Amino acid sequence: MFPSTQTGGVSQRANPAPVSCGPTTDQRAWPLQSIQDAFDALQTNGVLPKNQRPAAGTRYYPRQYGSGSRAPTNVAVVNALNAIPECVTGQANMKYFEFPLTDPVFTDGPPQSQGPDRVVAISANIGQGGTRSFTYCLAMTHRGGTGPDDPTFRPCTNAP
Repeated sequence: MFPSTQTGGVSQRANPAPVSCGPTTDQRAWPLQSIQDAFDALQTNGVLPKNQRPAAGTRYYPRQYGSGSRAPTNVAVVNALNAIPECVTGQANMKYFEFPLTDPVFTDGPPQSQGPDRVVAISANIGQGGTRSFTYCLAMTHRGGTGPDDPTFRPCTNAP
């Protein structure tokens, strides 16, 4: 897990590392600091009321990732999450959240300004008014899909 920005630095979560998102023809490499910055922004904004969070058009971030049942459905992402003990899918009362992985850190913009890459975190379903705590899980991307309207996410891989 990456701790909050108040405690500094990267900590325990399954050897966080720089990642490469997408196929070789459309690949973006993200250094560890960019992943940390996006996760820090997810944590900071994840405790704010929805209307105070950064938005891309009508999408506020962090936003819940997964189907209406709060569970991711993309097979490759589910398999990647299930390889991380803290992030295994199917845990009772847990939700997944996504936040844009951009440089500089995403703060607001028009639709599509959030780009194709995201960080994903898991948090207990705390209900209205509770304090949420996030655990970093992985980075994922829309890159490498069948076209510009492909909504499927794929997990990013550790950078070589």
